[in-house]
Amino acid sequence: MGSAYPEITARQDLVAETLTCEERQFRSTLRRGLDLLQRELAQAPEGGLFDGDKAFRLYETYGFPREITAEILAERDCRIDDAAWQKAEETHRQASRSKVSEVFTVSALQDAKPRLGQTTFVGYDQLEATAALLLIEVDGAAVATAPAGTALRCALDVTPFYAESGGQVADHGTVSGDGFVIAIDEVQRDEGLVIHCGRVVEGAARPGPVTATVDAQRRARIAAHHSATHLLHTALGEVLGAHVEQQGSKVDDRELRFDYNHSAAPSPAELAQVERIVNDHIIMDHAVRITVTDPASARACGAKALFGEKYGDQVRVVAMGEPAVSTELCGGCHVDHTGALRRFRIVRDEATAAGIRRVVAVAGEAAEALEQRADALALACGHLLGLADPDASEIPALCQLLKAPEDDLERRLAALVEESQVLERAVVSVDVTVLLPHGGLVERTMALQRHIRHLRKELERQQAATALAMVDDLVASAQEVAGMPLIVGDVGEIDGKALREAAKQALDKAPQAVVVLGARSGGKALLVAMCSPQARERAIRAGALIAALAPLVGGGGGGRDDQAQAGGPDAASLSAALAAVPELVAETAVTT
Repeated sequence: MGSAYPEITARQDLVAETLTCEERQFRSTLRRGLDLLQRELAQAPEGGLFDGDKAFRLYETYGFPREITAEILAERDCRIDDAAWQKAEETHRQASRSKVSEVFTVSALQDAKPRLGQTTFVGYDQLEATAALLLIEVDGAAVATAPAGTALRCALDVTPFYAESGGQVADHGTVSGDGFVIAIDEVQRDEGLVIHCGRVVEGAARPGPVTATVDAQRRARIAAHHSATHLLHTALGEVLGAHVEQQGSKVDDRELRFDYNHSAAPSPAELAQVERIVNDHIIMDHAVRITVTDPASARACGAKALFGEKYGDQVRVVAMGEPAVSTELCGGCHVDHTGALRRFRIVRDEATAAGIRRVVAVAGEAAEALEQRADALALACGHLLGLADPDASEIPALCQLLKAPEDDLERRLAALVEESQVLERAVVSVDVTVLLPHGGLVERTMALQRHIRHLRKELERQQAATALAMVDDLVASAQEVAGMPLIVGDVGEIDGKALREAAKQALDKAPQAVVVLGARSGGKALLVAMCSPQARERAIRAGALIAALAPLVGGGGGGRDDQAQAGGPDAASLSAALAAVPELVAETAVTT
């Protein structure tokens, strides 16, 4: 059945063409959104208003951008009901702020809001301020004093503390008065009132004059991460495409988290390029300029805004560089110059939802520490591979190649080198030209892996040839037990496949025999048994033999009457297990 709206079908096809199989869920979600829009359009009159609540639900539930919905509607001479959209958006925003809402339900601070008024925030320019402690709340009730150890919430008339908002965590610090100190570890805003949460750590807190002091070092780390987030936004757009937009963020004193829209995982090379761009802007030491203007002027200068956020009559525009390399609307705290970030390092990139990815990164001292660690790790890996001057930027790609975290990278690479050396000693004739001493960390590791695969195959071939060469001697030395030929022997270091082939060759050479062979592989014992039809007529079953022998090497196994195998960790007991075979066969055989 054809679509009633070919323009929608065309967009569905376009979406399907631009997504890979890794984005099937993303495609499915978009298709459901498009199908829903098609059904709604079937009921909407041309040239009218489209329900803004429904348009917002398309965005909220299916990730369907308002711009695309508006474009499709325009083709039918329809437009979104802006008032209904804004109402739905505000309802969603209030629901998302449930944590903050809970803080202010039925409490002394909530009741006192009209009297307390708005808190004056001075934290952009100063980290310490003289203020008045207006009200102390303990367990929801106002108190005159709060002794040491008491958890409380309080309001100041002036504060340098940044309240958690816009993805930036709240400041920590102290509020100190005459004979008391309150340690502040959470700051929240309820409209214009700023609530400081903490615990009395000295004396007895009471309303009156105080000094509010922000933890300056922690604020500096937070500001560095916030400024780095803006530069990261710019760099992602340059490397991955202009479609990249912020979908959420969180900055604290330990790291930054930036969510963005992109359909595929960036390659290690792309992430390295993003990292280089950010560090280049740090080295250039751009000035960070903050201006306050109206939204229209901000948009005119190209400032980026977070889609879905509601901005007031005045907005802060944060611009970095001249001409600006980054311009965004932002109410958060920032450094004065990008050079204050010192260094920037991406910790990881991961998927969080269909079409949404997350970069976790660090700046400042944390980034320098990671860089030093990466340099040391690169030197260690380079030493293992015979590389004197390794490039630390290859570490993420090397982790991906070996499917190992950085903490385990050196050990994994050392294990490969050791395996190569062990194999070289084991193989009688080895082609060492497979591993060439050239290239960087990744190229040399790939060559090492190829070398190991070559050696493994060669060793397996040689071991199988040795085992097969032993078959004639084993057949010639076969015992006769209960009137049947019994071939028992240890064929040395071979894998299970080669062991089965050796047993098959022995049975081919002695068609009426019982064959039980043992071998060692990777420090473990292997056993295989094969029984001829004549042996099975005498009630000798390969599966029963293996079931009895396997415990002797600490393992288990079984199989068919004609063929069975087992393995166990106790390779030292293999000889004893094979020595038990003649008696076991003699006890089992039925006299004819």
